[in-house]
Amino acid sequence: MLTRVLVNGADVTGSVHGGYYTLPAQIYADGSCYHSNCYCLANGSDSTDKDIIAKTQAQFASGEVAYLLQGTRTDTTIVWGQTLTGPNKQNYPVLRGEKVYRSTPCPTDYSNGESKNKLHNIGTDGYCTVCKELCIAYTVTIPATVELGNAANATATISAENVTLPTDKTLKVTVNGPFTATLVGTTDVTAHYTIKNGSTALESGDPVLTAKSGESPKIPLTFVKPDAAPYAGSYTGTVTFEVSVGSPTT
Repeated sequence: MLTRVLVNGADVTGSVHGGYYTLPAQIYADGSCYHSNCYCLANGSDSTDKDIIAKTQAQFASGEVAYLLQGTRTDTTIVWGQTLTGPNKQNYPVLRGEKVYRSTPCPTDYSNGESKNKLHNIGTDGYCTVCKELCIAYTVTIPATVELGNAANATATISAENVTLPTDKTLKVTVNGPFTATLVGTTDVTAHYTIKNGSTALESGDPVLTAKSGESPKIPLTFVKPDAAPYAGSYTGTVTFEVSVGSPTT
């Protein structure tokens, strides 16, 4: 099994047969050699083998191919590298060259230093205009349980992080009731509680949190215990939160 092979030649018509090194232009397999993650320079007569991938001269010079060839190997096992700047700049990957890093989350810049942060440039269709990836992503955190004691209210924080959206879209989290808890062991003995965002009591369907791309809001909600319950005992209930992405409302 051969992986991460650089094909150094103009006419790639067969399969890769070799090792972790550059190979001559005309390459054939003996029928027992399997390969993947192999690259050649795009020149108009590229291989039809899906595992021999054509890359442009600019992609080679940028460090992209060196990064792909190195793969997930650690710093102590650098096989493929490339010097990307300075007087010794290299236009192609070399064996045991300088380590290449890729930017995140938009994976379009390569460097010899640590991975740098590069944000997606998101168009209104949700795709990055640079890397062309679909860039709708977010992490919404909602506590699984909230416990109301006898003497105090409880606070739960709803948060959104890593929000990546088209410029004309907004992430929204709404709360849905009814805000009631049922006495354990019964089906009809209930107590009503209140959820507040600041000093505002929420109703079912009210928004709790909104966020546009790049924002990371954290909204503390107060769960106000019932003034009185019909019977003493433990009460349980379920409140649901709906997460959606849509056009902002005024």
